[in-house]
Amino acid sequence: GRGVRAALLRGRRRRGGVDRHPPALRRAALGGAQVLGRDDCGALAPGKRADLAIWDVTGLEAAGAWDPVAALVLCGPLPVRDLIVEGRKVVSGGRLCTVEPERLAAEAGAAVARLMA
Repeated sequence: GRGVRAALLRGRRRRGGVDRHPPALRRAALGGAQVLGRDDCGALAPGKRADLAIWDVTGLEAAGAWDPVAALVLCGPLPVRDLIVEGRKVVSGGRLCTVEPERLAAEAGAAVARLMA
């Protein structure tokens, strides 16, 4: 998120230009489990816990980015296209699979109406 973006921009300023694969992005992508001291996750391998997120970086929101990773870090929020958490599909084609979004929105609206009454 913001920390990765800040690290990317600081590195760019220090090096005087665009670095296509800066160390900050590598650490953010691969070092999270290591930083947390976890050996049960952090790699796609048998016996490891895994989540997989896929973003569509071909839309207008990412048009100014020079590569897909830069699009994720530097562009406005990109909605997740597909998300699998520990083998369970949570988002597919940009739609929630675990709840009905319309029902959730209706419940949230009703809760707000109760609070405002």
